[in-house]
Amino acid sequence: MSTEDLEKYETEMELQLYREYKDIVRQFSYVVETERRFYLANSVDLQGRGGGGEGYFEL
Repeated sequence: MSTEDLEKYETEMELQLYREYKDIVRQFSYVVETERRFYLANSVDLQGRGGGGEGYFEL
């Protein structure tokens, strides 16, 4: 498989994934993005954590 074929395949897969998300995203209220993936959700529990000048959020 050539580099061009691989790039074309990756582009087609990304487009297919975009179309799938576009079809169902209206069913959800939130899109949560992490370093590893996206999540679709209808509710989100956001908790502030930490102290001493350093904090983070936990979903």
